[in-house]
Amino acid sequence: MLAIGILVSTETINCTIYNSKTKNISFLGEIRIPSENFMQKGKSLRFLRHSIIDIVNNTLEENLEIKIVGLRMIEKGSQNINRERIEMEGVVKEALASSKAKKSYLIYKKEMADETDIKYQTFHNIYTKKINEEDDFKLNNIIKNWKNATNRNIKESAIVAFTAYSMYKKGF
Repeated sequence: MLAIGILVSTETINCTIYNSKTKNISFLGEIRIPSENFMQKGKSLRFLRHSIIDIVNNTLEENLEIKIVGLRMIEKGSQNINRERIEMEGVVKEALASSKAKKSYLIYKKEMADETDIKYQTFHNIYTKKINEEDDFKLNNIIKNWKNATNRNIKESAIVAFTAYSMYKKGF
């Protein structure tokens, strides 16, 4: 079964697939949102919506379709709340409702920490070289090619995909 993790930032959307059979990830890429100078805001959001629906509905890996989607949400009470990101997350949520995905999840850091069995207080270290051996070992066991995740956005979207799959498997 394939799960996709989607990470929204103000300029890009990162998408990574987790294959539950092989326990591998594959980075689909980064969607760059056209700037508002080039297109009007509504057109940019429409571009985003159609891109997400196309990715979820049309991506095949080993003849498998994406059935589960995880969307990384901005943390409640975050000091860095960005209105554009919130708007984009809303558009992605609507696109997921219009897609062929069987189940979609809104993923926060707490769920990612719980499903990977990494302490919430030290979870941010997985994106840096400060990751301890125990957490690195855990991640390598749940994502066989974890070392292929070369930057923070790929790592985070990969964990979002795994978390969504894990929650689905548990019946959430």
